[in-house]
Amino acid sequence: MTFSQFAWNNVTRNARAYVAYFLCSTFSVSIFFSYAIFMFHPALMGDELGMSVHVGMQAAEYVIFFFSFFFVLYSISSFLKARKKEFGILTILGAEQSQIYTIVFMENLIIGALSIVSGLGFGLLFSKLFLLLSTEMTGLEGLNFYFPTQAIGLTAGAFAALFIIISFTTTLFLRKQQTLELLKGSSKPKTEPKASIFLSLLSAACIGGAFFLAQKDIGETYIFVLGLGTIGTYFFFTQLSVYMIRLMKRSQAFFYRGVNLLWLSEMAYKIKDSARIFFIITVVTAMACGFLSIVLSGDAQNKREFTNNPFAIQYKSYDTVTPNWDQDILRIDQILDRNEIKYDQIQFEGLNVMFEEETSGLFGLMRLSSYKQLVEVYNLSDVDVLKDQEAILINNTSNTYTRTGEKQTEGFTTYPTLTFNTSSSFDVLMQQSAAMPGIYDARLVVLSDERFNDLYELLLSRPNAQSPSATVFYIIPEWSNDHLPQENSQELKVTGEINTVMNKDLGSSISLRAMDYLQMKQGFSIIKFVWIFIAAMFSVSSVSFLYFKLYSDLKSDQRMYQSLSRIGLTEQEMSRSASIQLSVLFFLPLFIASLGSIITVELIRPELGMATTIQSSLTAVVGYFIVQVVYFIVIRALYVQKLKKAMF
Repeated sequence: MTFSQFAWNNVTRNARAYVAYFLCSTFSVSIFFSYAIFMFHPALMGDELGMSVHVGMQAAEYVIFFFSFFFVLYSISSFLKARKKEFGILTILGAEQSQIYTIVFMENLIIGALSIVSGLGFGLLFSKLFLLLSTEMTGLEGLNFYFPTQAIGLTAGAFAALFIIISFTTTLFLRKQQTLELLKGSSKPKTEPKASIFLSLLSAACIGGAFFLAQKDIGETYIFVLGLGTIGTYFFFTQLSVYMIRLMKRSQAFFYRGVNLLWLSEMAYKIKDSARIFFIITVVTAMACGFLSIVLSGDAQNKREFTNNPFAIQYKSYDTVTPNWDQDILRIDQILDRNEIKYDQIQFEGLNVMFEEETSGLFGLMRLSSYKQLVEVYNLSDVDVLKDQEAILINNTSNTYTRTGEKQTEGFTTYPTLTFNTSSSFDVLMQQSAAMPGIYDARLVVLSDERFNDLYELLLSRPNAQSPSATVFYIIPEWSNDHLPQENSQELKVTGEINTVMNKDLGSSISLRAMDYLQMKQGFSIIKFVWIFIAAMFSVSSVSFLYFKLYSDLKSDQRMYQSLSRIGLTEQEMSRSASIQLSVLFFLPLFIASLGSIITVELIRPELGMATTIQSSLTAVVGYFIVQVVYFIVIRALYVQKLKKAMF
C-alpha cells in the first residue's frame, strides 16, 4: 500500500471525523465562488453602482478567505490532537516522524481537493438561483447566467494555495512525543480544572467596568467598553466560569440534586478545555450580529428619514451674492410646471454668526417671516411680532440623539441673552427644541426682518465676508411621504429629471427625497446581501468548532456513561445531563456575544448618526439564535444517540 492509498483510506474510512470539516470547507468555497461569480459579472462593469458592488464583493472575498484560513488551521489542529493514539500505533509499526508528516500532508490535500471540487460544483449548480437572489436583494438588473471562467480560476487558485499552506504548517502541531504518551491519547487522565481567583476577579471587574462605562459618555466610550469586554470575556471562559462551577459544587443542596452532580463535574473540564474555542465563537458571533445590526439599523433609519421629511425637494445655494445664483431654482420650477405638479415653495436666506455667549459653534440666523412659513411644517410655536432687541432660539434635534435613541429635547444650554457686538444684543424671548429635517444648523436664532437685514448688510460689508446662503423647500401634496416610494413612482421619475439638469457645482446642493431614499436603500441592500452570507459562514463555522470538540471528547464520554450505566444511570438521566452540557456549549457564547454586540452597536450609534439600534440588534440576535437552535437540535440528537449506543 502506497502513502497516497493509505491517506485515502484514512479519509474514506474515518468519514465521521472529517464530515463537519469537509462540509464547512465546501460551504466556504461555495460562498467564495458565488461572490466571485457576482464580482466578475459583465453587467457590473457598466456603471458607478456596479463598480461599487464589485468593490464590496472584493472586500467580502478577503473576509471569507481570511476567516477560512484560521478555520482550516484550527480544524486540523483539533483532528491531530484527537488522533494521537493512531500516531502512536504507527510509530510502533515503524513509521518515522517524516512519514507521519507525509500522511497528514496528503490527507489535508485530499480533503482540500474534494472541498474545492464540491464547492465549485455546488456553486455552479446554484449560481442561477444565487444571481436571481442577488437581483432581488440588491435591485441590480441584467444579472443573467454566464459561465464564470474567472471566478472558477480565482476560487480554485485561492483555496488550493490555502490548503497547501495549511498542509505545510501542520508540522507545527506534530511535535515529537514519546510513543507511550501518544498511545494514551485522549484516555490520559485529566487534571482537576483550576481557576485563579485574581484572574476571576479581573474578569468580573472588566465586565463590570464595561457595563459601567456603557452608561457614561467620556468620548470614544465604545473603545474602552470593547477593550474591557474582550479582556473580561476571555478570562470569563478561562477562569471565572470554572471558578463559578467550583462555587456551585460547594453547595451540596444544589450539587446533589438530580443530575447536577454529573453535568457540573463534566462541565468544568469542558469549559476549561474549550475556553479558547468559546472565546473565538463569541468574537465571531458578536461580529456577525453587530454588523447585521448596523445594516438593519441603517436601513430602518433611511425609512424614518423619508417618512419624517416633509419636503420632496430641497435646494440650497451657498452663495447668493453671485449673479444668477437662482438659475437652478428656475429649472426646478419649469420641470414641475411642465409635469403639471402643484407645489408650495418656502424660500429663506440664512447667515451663520458667532455670539459672545458661545464661542464653540456658529448659530444660524433666520428672518421672522421665514420662521412663520415653517411654523406649521415643523410644529413650532406661533409668534406674530418680534421687537428689534428680541430673538427666538431653536435647538434643532433632527440629528441629535440621546443614548436611549430618543431625540434630545432637554439638556441644551440656556441663553437669556445673545450678544453679537455692543450695539447688537438680543433678549431670548423663547427657547424651544424641535426636529427640523432639512435644516442642518444645530441652533437657529430668529430675528425680526428689520434686525436681520441690518446684520445682513453689516456682515456683507466686512472684508472676506462669508456669503449668505439661500434654502428653498418644495412641498408637493400629491407626493405623500406616508408610504415609501416605488421605482416606478412619479416622484422618482420627475426628481430624476430634475437631477439631470442641475449645475451640481460646489456652490449649491440639492436633496431629492425619493432618489436619496432609493439610493441609500440600494446601498444597504448590497451590504446586507454581502454580510448575510458571511454571517451564515460564521454561524456554520462556529457550529463546526463545537462539533470538533464534541467529537474529540466522544470516546471518553462514551466510556464514562457506559460505566455509569452499570451502576444505575438511566437513559433519561444521561440524555438530560448531555442536553444541559450541550446547551451551555451552544448558547453561553451566543448569549455573551449577543449582549456584547447590542451594547457596542448602541454605543457607536451616535457616531453613525442613527436614532436607535435596539430593535435591529434584537432582530439580528433572534435570527442568529433561531439558526443556532436548529443546529443544537440536530447535533444533540446525533450526540445523544451515540451515547445511548455505548451505554448497553
